[in-house]
Amino acid sequence: MEKVIRADIGKFNVQHWLLRFILDRNTRVFRHVGVLILLLFITNDDKQEYVAPADLYIKIGALVWLLSQIYINIYVLVPKLLFKGKHLAYCLGVLAVLLICYGTVLLTEPVIAPYRITPTERQPDTVRSFVAFLFIFSILIAASTALKLFQRWIRDSYRIHELEKLTLQSELNQLKSQINPHFLFNTLNNAHVLTKTDPAKSSQVLIKLSELLRYQLYDCAEEKVLLVADINFLADFLNLEKIRRDSFEFVIEADNNISHNWVPPFIFIPFVENAVKHSMDATDQSYVHLKFSRQQHKLLFECINSVPAIATSKGLPGGIGLANIRRRLELLYPSNHTLTVTQTKERFHVALSIPL
Repeated sequence: MEKVIRADIGKFNVQHWLLRFILDRNTRVFRHVGVLILLLFITNDDKQEYVAPADLYIKIGALVWLLSQIYINIYVLVPKLLFKGKHLAYCLGVLAVLLICYGTVLLTEPVIAPYRITPTERQPDTVRSFVAFLFIFSILIAASTALKLFQRWIRDSYRIHELEKLTLQSELNQLKSQINPHFLFNTLNNAHVLTKTDPAKSSQVLIKLSELLRYQLYDCAEEKVLLVADINFLADFLNLEKIRRDSFEFVIEADNNISHNWVPPFIFIPFVENAVKHSMDATDQSYVHLKFSRQQHKLLFECINSVPAIATSKGLPGGIGLANIRRRLELLYPSNHTLTVTQTKERFHVALSIPL
């Protein structure tokens, strides 16, 4: 998962390189060097308070003292207590480190006092020194804890994002796998009827069916397909229906400027299947009209079919295909698509708008 996180961060813009520096394991050394340099600036005062070489040793000791507070918190208290939900134990751990560090100050003060260049004339104010120590300690603990919490939050956010993507892709694949057999069942049923009613046309049906299956098996393996390929797929499907039904006609209109756009596969076929199914008329001419147009940055798909005087199906047209396509649209374009269905006595109209 760390590799996924680093790869995702690498895709961000330049202003997010700070995230890479904070999260990437490869930059851990540079982060530690940065902390060390910052603390060197804090502890390296130009004013010499102690005689040489004791002044150098005392400054090194102060640096180690500050680093110990930071790294005990980062590598012991936060991961082993705070991240595991042991909040009381974490607070007690911070308090223990506070008392130990302040106790170290009290113990070392009499040892280093003789090396002062200017000896103190009065007893130090214990309360003031403790408040000053507590202020510095609180800043170090708060800053190091905030950094670890920020790292944890970013990593958890990416993990959640990856899990959502995997879950979404899994559900989409499952829905698409349900649509494909549904479509194949209808197509094979049409071919079966044709082989019995008109054997001369069976070869045409098999050729069209092979093209449809080739599109299903190979072209639709990708996440998106060319719109022109999907339109050709719909044309083959409707041609199969026209061969089977003499009193059926269809029209497909498509703007020239949208043919090379990319769309999810099988996004339109459930509507067309539904239109073919519910336009069947035993007495009058039936039709299905498809239109693809562009409105700004949106693709508008319209499917209009005739409604027979005596309906062969009751209720609102639907089924597995339409139920799945509604769910796919919710997953692919959450709050970014519109689907309207209107029906009159003479026609059924579906209008779908999706972003390009």
